[in-house]
Amino acid sequence: MPWFKRVYGTTGYHEEFARFETLFRELGEPRGMMLLRTGRPQGMTLYACLPNTLDAHAFPGFKPAEAPPAAVGLIGHDQDLAKLLG
Repeated sequence: MPWFKRVYGTTGYHEEFARFETLFRELGEPRGMMLLRTGRPQGMTLYACLPNTLDAHAFPGFKPAEAPPAAVGLIGHDQDLAKLLG
């Protein structure tokens, strides 16, 4: 599954979180689909791992990226998050 990221200031990320959570549930909570965060609320980056059937068009402003080496797991299966983040 491809990764995408978007850098945020202090606002805007709540809408993306809600959109991702809704999509995650609508798709049946697919394995490997994850939303991660790096940074602090005053300046953070969201990373989205999306199923191959989706692309960044589902999340305007997200650009292709690599998985972050360290992050906070926000949405996804615990096993997938643990495997990625250790």
